[in-house]
Amino acid sequence: MNGAQNTYNLSKIVVVLAMFVSSLGFAKTLKYVCTENGLPLKEVPSADAKDVDVLDYGTEVEILDEKGEFSKIRFYRFFEHILGYVLTSELSSEKIDKRMKIQFNDAVVYIEDVRLLSKNNTFNAEDKVTVKVSYGDSPFNKWVRVQPERNVNVKVYQRVEKSLVVFDEQPFCDLSGSYTFKSDWRLMPPLLEDNTFTSLKDEVEDETFKEKISVAEIKDDLRRLCSQKVANMINPFKTLTENGIGIKSQNVWYKVVLTDENGKTTEKIIEFNLMVGC
Repeated sequence: MNGAQNTYNLSKIVVVLAMFVSSLGFAKTLKYVCTENGLPLKEVPSADAKDVDVLDYGTEVEILDEKGEFSKIRFYRFFEHILGYVLTSELSSEKIDKRMKIQFNDAVVYIEDVRLLSKNNTFNAEDKVTVKVSYGDSPFNKWVRVQPERNVNVKVYQRVEKSLVVFDEQPFCDLSGSYTFKSDWRLMPPLLEDNTFTSLKDEVEDETFKEKISVAEIKDDLRRLCSQKVANMINPFKTLTENGIGIKSQNVWYKVVLTDENGKTTEKIIEFNLMVGC
């Protein structure tokens, strides 16, 4: 009996060791793009090869193989895995936070990673750029760094536009055209690093907005814009929250103001369109 038991225990140990060794073989080597202006992705490991893509600063890649000065890598974008070759020297083993980069005509603006619907997070514009933010993310409470091309004073402001959303399992009636509130421009506080700021949190004047809204009027608008069934769900004697009506931010703007030594100012606008939903 003891011999059989020992054989059984030994078999368990062998299986566990085999699983451990196997897992080592599947361990991923991850690195991060550290090139400020993006890293070209090549079809083949050659400096003369065609660029098939450009990887943004901070992009996480999996190292599959190394060939000379190039690494064969795989990275993921919108649930699609992409293969190619990049210069090994432009990758870092240290995790690098991704960021947005906006190249205006006389300044570069970097913003702490905001997940966007577009495939890249680098943009070129003269004075204004508009981006669509992925569901569940926002430009609130992010660091913002401005690098002007000349010696100027830099200030960054923020404003937000909020609207009503009627909730069931999903927002099912659009009242944004009738019930919207746009805040004043508010100054972002500076951080210790030069020309670096923190964007404001999503807490702008919800109560002020609520005070301007009549639930009875909303009920009439729901009947007109949606259906009688939806309108019947609203009790004019209850609050917005009790009626399942929420206030959601739908647009956010950053305004970068550059003032030169003569007092001349130029403005750069970054508009974020948010996904409004539950």
